[in-house]
Amino acid sequence: MAAGQGIRRIQMGTTRNVWASELRRGYLFFTRDRRVTELLDEQFDVDFLGHRLAGRRIDKYGRFQVPCRVLRSIEAGAPIRFEAVNRSLLRVVTLEQPEA
Repeated sequence: MAAGQGIRRIQMGTTRNVWASELRRGYLFFTRDRRVTELLDEQFDVDFLGHRLAGRRIDKYGRFQVPCRVLRSIEAGAPIRFEAVNRSLLRVVTLEQPEA
C-alpha cells in the first residue's frame, strides 16, 4: 500500500499482493502514512493467518516483522488483506485466488 492512501482505507481494510522479497526477508509492507498512529498504537499485535504476533512496530520504511516460519504458509503474489480491528490489533488474512 502506498503512502498517503488514507487512514479510512486502512480502517476499512485494504488488499494487495505479497512480494517475494517480503517472504525472503521476513517482513510485510503495510504503510508509510505517518497518520497510522491515529489508528494503531506504537506497539500492536498482529493476527496473521491464525498466528498471534505480539508487540509489532511499523519501522520507518512502513513494514513490520513476521517470522519466516509463519510466512512460509503463503506464496509470492498471493492476495492478502489488512484490517485494523482496534488500536492494538491488526488482522492479516489471505484471500482466495480465482481459478485461471
